[in-house]
Amino acid sequence: MPNPTSRVMLLVGVLLGTSSMVTVAADSVSADHGVAAGGDIRDSIITIGYTPEQAVGKDGHALFHHSRADGSPYPVNKAGFVQHSYFHRHVPWAEAIVHTHTTATMAVCSLEGGLQPVNFYACNFAGRISYHDFEGITVRAEEGERLLKNLGDNRVLMLRNHGPVILGRSIPEIFVMHWALQRACEVQLATMAAGKPVVVSDAVVAVHHRDLHEAHVPGHQPGGADFDAWVRRIDKTDRSWRD
Repeated sequence: MPNPTSRVMLLVGVLLGTSSMVTVAADSVSADHGVAAGGDIRDSIITIGYTPEQAVGKDGHALFHHSRADGSPYPVNKAGFVQHSYFHRHVPWAEAIVHTHTTATMAVCSLEGGLQPVNFYACNFAGRISYHDFEGITVRAEEGERLLKNLGDNRVLMLRNHGPVILGRSIPEIFVMHWALQRACEVQLATMAAGKPVVVSDAVVAVHHRDLHEAHVPGHQPGGADFDAWVRRIDKTDRSWRD
């Protein structure tokens, strides 16, 4: 089954060379990931020279980073796989992870106060994001312990001076979370450039969190309706990804 994930990344503006990455747990090859279904994960594994049976339960960095004897031409970003594989091993519900270097999210990660509840989208994340101080490029496995500790019970980890890491149960879920985080950061930066932001009170943020489920589209997994809509937009201009 063809995979539209990279086309959606281009559409929403998060595909920035190999520094933007999406990973999916190899032991979820039969799981339902909406548009990016289990067959897509199998196709991705097979493309780089493994059978799903060879990949399930194995460490992603060990499988994909080192040179392949079969001459596979697909290199992998070491910094991404070192840390993503750590999260996949230690966070059972993290079936999918996205990390990006967009201008707006990197800028907010580099602000002393980080993301503030100063707009609709930012209120989605108030009290639900974590921070990790910059330690240099994330190629050292031992940093994984600190990343996991700083993540805590949240699903978004803002790497200070670097960029966000978003963990979720499916590709559609992490994409809609990233889209909302991107909008929150863009609006915050625009507001700060225009003047002094109006900070939303804790009481209103609590009401916002209480009512968020009302925006969920019935019959769809989290993010599924938005991901399907992005795929429809792609299909209107270029359906070649389906070939």
